Amino acid sequence: HCPLSTSTSLEVAVEFSGRDGMILEMNNSTGDCCSLRGMACNWISRFSAENECLFLGCCHGVNGNVPINISSIRIVETATNYNEVIGAITLFDNIISGNQNAVQNMSKSMVSIMENLLSVNVEND
Repeated sequence: HCPLSTSTSLEVAVEFSGRDGMILEMNNSTGDCCSLRGMACNWISRFSAENECLFLGCCHGVNGNVPINISSIRIVETATNYNEVIGAITLFDNIISGNQNAVQNMSKSMVSIMENLLSVNVEND
């Protein structure tokens, strides 16, 4: 339970991550996760243009602790955005957790991604 500093600006995140960096995008706008609270820090920051938000620990929602939802992972060097893969993994998690409404949001591309992920063979070296 450590403080987590973030920015609402993709440009700021890209600058701080550097060429070899990775950016985790968060979206806690739905469900239990909307109770996650952060504080805008630009008014007390020496670098107010960075649009930082501060998250402390986790909040308690209806079903216990509320996680920070990762909606995408971006690789800066290649400009690769893994939002569809993260969406498929989140959907799969909802399905195996018994969320019956999860399949309503399922697209053909999500099914394809889940099939590909589930068909990977892990070899022991």
